[in-house]
Amino acid sequence: MILTGPEIRSQTEDGKKRHGKKREIRIPSKHAVRTKTVVDTTMDYIHIDPYDPDLVGPNSVDLRLGDKLLVYESAVGRFDNRATVDRNRDTQHWPRPETILGGVDMTGPVYPTGGHLDMRKENPVFELEIPEKGIMLRPGILYLGTTIECIGSNAFVPIVEGRSSIGRLGLHVHVTAGFCDLGFKGQITLEIHVIHPIRVYAGVPICQAYFLKPEGEIELYKGRYRDQKGPVPSRIHLAQDGSAK
Repeated sequence: MILTGPEIRSQTEDGKKRHGKKREIRIPSKHAVRTKTVVDTTMDYIHIDPYDPDLVGPNSVDLRLGDKLLVYESAVGRFDNRATVDRNRDTQHWPRPETILGGVDMTGPVYPTGGHLDMRKENPVFELEIPEKGIMLRPGILYLGTTIECIGSNAFVPIVEGRSSIGRLGLHVHVTAGFCDLGFKGQITLEIHVIHPIRVYAGVPICQAYFLKPEGEIELYKGRYRDQKGPVPSRIHLAQDGSAK
């Protein structure tokens, strides 16, 4: 069963009241009744932080793009986009002629090199910051982005999908990983790739999450990506059996 927008609002507002709230509980003992301070982390509601009710639609809530991207070092090279280019540097750092369209530099900060990744090894990344003027994304590169919002629930299954208006520009927000387990909580890492060169901006609603109500006994996620902050690269190399939990 998919939750409606009004139910998403209700569950999220309940979470805002309860998440992290401290309360005193009474603990009976043989000699006296003691009290203990506990923090509500049950998450039997929807957790969204920061939360803007205006981003909630009929069946989903929009999530905004954060200002950091990661790219894998072995798969990209870096352009030198300075006005004055040091001609003693390797020419691979110069903007290539085919990237200048109509007088507009379409290079972006990186370009694909055809390098490869290795599932059994840690693949180093470097960070790109999205400035106020935006950043140009190029086809052939995987950009790991992040949502501003941290989301999660122990009672409802979050599913992250692209927004129609974003998809119509040829921008994909994930490759295959739009599913969040029960018990996951964190900012969402987006596996962004594009069909055409496109300039993107931090703070733009880039994807949406909807929530499903599960049936049956609940087992909570305890994997490597719980409580993740910012874009997080693959940790599959840490799993002896090759699982990506």
